[in-house]
Amino acid sequence: MRLEPIPNPSLARRLGLPAAALVATVVVASLLALLAGANPLAVLGQIVTGAVGSKFALLETLNRARR
Repeated sequence: MRLEPIPNPSLARRLGLPAAALVATVVVASLLALLAGANPLAVLGQIVTGAVGSKFALLETLNRARR
């Protein structure tokens, strides 16, 4: 099996697949939070705050995403 780039991906493919991955990630994280007995919205809020809640956190997130 080989992975080959798609020559001209549609806009739906370029935006839809990453959006679907993000939604799936939020759903799985929420389910895990529920299983742990926590409030899923509070958990997701903490994740966002940890990633972009301060100038340092935002710069660290961007720096690690670059690698």
